Amino acid sequence: MRMDMAIGVKPGDTLYNCFMEELKVDCKIVAALDLFPSKHYMKFIMKDRSGHKEEYDCTDLYFSNLEEEDDAEKSWVLWAKDNKSFFMDTKNISYLKEIFKNGFGRGFQYKQQITYEEMMQK
Repeated sequence: MRMDMAIGVKPGDTLYNCFMEELKVDCKIVAALDLFPSKHYMKFIMKDRSGHKEEYDCTDLYFSNLEEEDDAEKSWVLWAKDNKSFFMDTKNISYLKEIFKNGFGRGFQYKQQITYEEMMQK
């Protein structure tokens, strides 16, 4: 979720991780970066159904309908949800997310290039 959307989230709201597991907001942490005081980051302490608490960056949380997410992000969530058994742990999930989204973008660019080349051959 984008920072502008995360600002409106409050404790008790329901959000979802990339596996579309339901989580409740326990508390919100907003802080400024030391080197760039005008830039902020937002993290949430989330509670799952069993009461286990975990910290999430706002960019790793979603609304139930993936509202305002781009195609790459939606594709990432749908893939992660369907392939949860692929993940041995979630510590490096942000790296896997970036790899997936880069591949998604490159595949889309490649498809556009092929379409353009096919059109030029006609």
